[in-house]
Amino acid sequence: MTALANLHLTVVEDLLFSLSGGEGSDAEALVGILGRRLKHHQKARTEAVSRMGSDFEPWLFALARAAAPIAPPSWLPMGDVLREKVTLEVGARGLRSLFSSTPSDKEKERVRKIGGFAARVLRGTFAADGEISAEETRAIRTFVGALGLPEADEKSILEEPVFPVETLDVVGEIEPKVLRAILFGGWLASAWDTIDPREETYLRTLANRLTIATAEVETLRTKAIALVDSRKALGNAAVEGIRHVLLGALGGDTGAIAKSLATLMLPLKYREEVLGPLLHGAEVKLDKRHRSIAKNERLTALDIVWATALTTNPTAADRLALAARHDELGADIDEDAKKSRTRVEDLVEKATMDALAKD
Repeated sequence: MTALANLHLTVVEDLLFSLSGGEGSDAEALVGILGRRLKHHQKARTEAVSRMGSDFEPWLFALARAAAPIAPPSWLPMGDVLREKVTLEVGARGLRSLFSSTPSDKEKERVRKIGGFAARVLRGTFAADGEISAEETRAIRTFVGALGLPEADEKSILEEPVFPVETLDVVGEIEPKVLRAILFGGWLASAWDTIDPREETYLRTLANRLTIATAEVETLRTKAIALVDSRKALGNAAVEGIRHVLLGALGGDTGAIAKSLATLMLPLKYREEVLGPLLHGAEVKLDKRHRSIAKNERLTALDIVWATALTTNPTAADRLALAARHDELGADIDEDAKKSRTRVEDLVEKATMDALAKD
């Protein structure tokens, strides 16, 4: 692979991460996340870097950290905690930001305490129904890494045992909206593979200890389930779109990327039913069934499909054939595929040119 092709693929994969996280309708967020990966993109010009398809976890951890201060991915349990600025990746805040980009010691302590507490809740939720799985461990590591803490603090949090909810220490004063974000993160972690009664008991006990009103607990639980269902709808539309547009070109890097994308986007309880046809190369029949998802998600699905198509590094002739099938997909879901291609290509071109222009 040439240096330019390697750079191009690196940028496209990073864009896929951001799109998978639900930022498809926010061009500013997409540009911001890609901008925070500039040094990584520059490195890709001259050497091998972590890849979405072959080095998934290092790639994932780095992207989650880059996205944390801008737009944490919607699929990440405790992502709402990061949205409440519980991450050192945001840099200095308030008046301090006028003369320094370094967070204050007070802010570092806030992130260490609240982030550590959120990680304990996440670990406790996962452990409530049995042994913590590899995927659940990855979710914990992704969140803790996105806190932006020094390596020693990150290691300390990751090595903590599971604490029973009855003995879990609630650290100091935590703002009510952050407490709600933590409880929502627990519900999302649980709903990702179906809420187990033991997880339910854990989270309701936690809510009682945090003095969160019953009505609010139910609202957060319902919101988490709705998000999981919407992720299924978007993930299914995107994966089926990839299968239609790429047809038999899902081997090698692109096939691995498509599988990684499905892992990010699809809740565990729905993943196999969508991944099976992808892995077996089953034909897709377009029948307008994805028109029922929200408009912004239909656009995001088109963006994801075209970005995945670009990972094949298509020739001019191949690109025309891919675009024709992308147009078919756009017509099927009633969205403008050409507009989607232009937007994706503009984002990729900008990030690529930035990497080529700066050292």
